[in-house]
Amino acid sequence: MLNSSLFHIIHKKLEENELSINALYKALKEEGFKLHKLDIRGYLRALEDLGYVEERSVPPAKVFKLKHVKAVESIYEIVGKHVKRISNERDEGELTIDALGMVLKRPVFKEELRRCNVSTVHVKREAKKDEELRTVLNRNGYGIPEGDVCYEYEDQCRSAELLGSMIGEIMNVKVVSAKMKQKRLEEV
Repeated sequence: MLNSSLFHIIHKKLEENELSINALYKALKEEGFKLHKLDIRGYLRALEDLGYVEERSVPPAKVFKLKHVKAVESIYEIVGKHVKRISNERDEGELTIDALGMVLKRPVFKEELRRCNVSTVHVKREAKKDEELRTVLNRNGYGIPEGDVCYEYEDQCRSAELLGSMIGEIMNVKVVSAKMKQKRLEEV
């Protein structure tokens, strides 16, 4: 998986301007990333393979630019958008806990629900504090506030429906239904 903070910094820098590996190296060094230029080249090659950046030769250097200057949605924004699409306000908190829990394979913090932009008013689960998990997440850049509570997830069918919807959007899957009427050549 791509290092999200490194990805976001590169995304931000390339949004502003086309950059060479050397210029990107200096920009990343200012941000506190100590990477070798060959590592940066490999990372950019991976981003190019994924369709995020485009390489252009400007002798003697190669410059990189974003292919699509489009905001990258976080997992929280994606889950929140899809939860609102398939649920009502009464069960959106519960559904979000289950979906995020299934994806992340861990309890879900109230702060993460807030990032999904869903209501926690109707959450009926017992909240607990898990300072050890919060500390580990914060070491990895999640920014969970001190004393925040978390909720255990349950594996449910609606969560599977939500995850299917999200994966379909991420992968640009077009839904084909068996209920669609087949047209004959004469009808076209």
